[in-house]
Amino acid sequence: MWKWKRNRTRVAAPVMSIAMALAIAGCGTQDQAKPAKADAKAPYFHLLPEKIAKAGSVVVATNATYPPIEYMSEDNKTIIGFDPDLGAALGKQLGVEMKFVNVTEFDAIIPGLVAGRYDIAMAFISDLKERYDKVHFIDYFEDRAVLMVSAKNPAGIASFSDLCGRTVVVQKGAVTESRTAEAPNAECAAAGKAPVNIVQLPAATDKQTQLKSGRADAAITNVPNASYLVKNAPADFKIVGEPIEAPGSHIGIAVPAQDTKLRDAIKAALQSLIDSGEYKTLLERYDLEDGAVPAAVINGDG
Repeated sequence: MWKWKRNRTRVAAPVMSIAMALAIAGCGTQDQAKPAKADAKAPYFHLLPEKIAKAGSVVVATNATYPPIEYMSEDNKTIIGFDPDLGAALGKQLGVEMKFVNVTEFDAIIPGLVAGRYDIAMAFISDLKERYDKVHFIDYFEDRAVLMVSAKNPAGIASFSDLCGRTVVVQKGAVTESRTAEAPNAECAAAGKAPVNIVQLPAATDKQTQLKSGRADAAITNVPNASYLVKNAPADFKIVGEPIEAPGSHIGIAVPAQDTKLRDAIKAALQSLIDSGEYKTLLERYDLEDGAVPAAVINGDG
């Protein structure tokens, strides 16, 4: 069942992340290999797996194309945003350094976790039960899907019901986006209209390019990303219709399914940030309070 919610969209202003994670294109290993100094006195260091404790660091896969969640700074080397800031705060609780790695294709992140190239992923990934055989999640945000169009909106799209026969772009591997785009198809068929033409693209920035060029009529994204883009490029984009609570609305930190010790350590660290109010402060920095979770939950989709 799809739940339509009144629009609680808040515009996220551009801010510079306090945590500045060095970006490594693809799955580079040079910086990952540098030893880091662990803090054995940190509150949750004792919960870490021996491998992580010895390394003194956690390699974090991300896809830095989704402001204000994670994106590249102007130097095109530094990953900034909410996830890097939250990661740094978690690292302090765990006593290890969180080394963010930019994985250029979003749909390569979970396979990379399974292959052992990364320890965890913070890339605004939907917690979906169908993924539990490969990865587990520590949920840290409640997301909603939203419809974004070009500022001129030549197709006159006003809601998800107007997508029949239209070209809608989504990010490849973003299951929630694809399912949201598919949702109107039953209504389209009943009305004798063409289905939604869904185009999957490698990066979130590709969706923006398609909209601006007129090759796409609309894009599915999340409220934080759409709000940020509309705030910073009002001549290019606008939000139409109401955000919806779609399947995969729980957003989680992904950890390989077998790494339950690391998973539980991160859950404990996140809960401590929630309890102390630091989590709320980080959300407020990016105007993301509407997505706050009351508690750290493992595998909230089932």
